[in-house]
Formats: sequence, C-alpha cells, structure tokens
Amino acid sequence: MAAALVARLEQAGVEPAPVLALLGELDGVSGKIARAAIEMLPELDRRAGCRLLIPWLDVGVALAEASGATALMVTVREPWLDETWLGRALSADMKPAFAARGIDPCGERGEYHTVVTSCPAFSHPLRVRAIGRATNSGCIAEDLILDEAAS
Repeated sequence: MAAALVARLEQAGVEPAPVLALLGELDGVSGKIARAAIEMLPELDRRAGCRLLIPWLDVGVALAEASGATALMVTVREPWLDETWLGRALSADMKPAFAARGIDPCGERGEYHTVVTSCPAFSHPLRVRAIGRATNSGCIAEDLILDEAAS
C-alpha cells in the first residue's frame, strides 16, 4: 500500500514525505482519536472552503484508492450531473470533469453524494444492487439494497 500511496501522491503533485510522516503520527494515536479526527475533516473542509484544500482532497483520494476503498455515487443533483453518473466509483479521474462542470470536488454544494462499499475497516465489501431511482428537488437518487446473493 505504501508504494501505491507514494506513487499516487507524486502523481498528484503532493510531496509524500509529510503525508507519510502524518500517517505515522496518526498510527501512534488511539483508534478512537484517529477516527474522530478523520470524521472532522469534512467539517474543516466545509469551514475553510474545499477549494483551499484541493491538495488534501488529492491526498484523501490517493489514500482511499491505495487502500482499496470504494465510494459509489448514489445521488446526483441537476444541472451539474445527470443520472449517467449514478453507480460510478468516485475517483481522481473525475476531477477534470468536475472542474469543467463547476462542481466542488468535495460535493460541498450537494452536487453528489456517495456510499462507501469497501474500505479496510470493513470485514468484506458491501455488494449493492440498484432497484430503482427517485427524483426530488433536482436530485436523482439511486435506491440500493444489499445484494446478499453476491456477498
């Protein structure tokens, strides 16, 4: 995972050494405190404006991808995105398309919402299946159920 993370950070133009040092420090912190700190990052992003934290977004995406985490887009808001985006895995490759559409990369204006279906903290990936879509106030949401036959 470390080599993949370093490669992704370098590809994003982020110096890996400080990030790796921070991760080393976080590793020494209790799990409860680390989880609380990570849970606060979205609030810090919201307060500071995500556009000021694009390097941190790149780090977050790199960490998620390197760890094998997957987040699927389950709600999109028109006019920024249409239903063809539903079910896609959030990735760094989407950043140029988001910029072209005026989408906040963090989805801070509600342009999209995701559901995490796999990450190292899960005992196994969640298998989900779309069973329909609903539209309300310019949002299109995919209705998902656990696909227990695939789990």
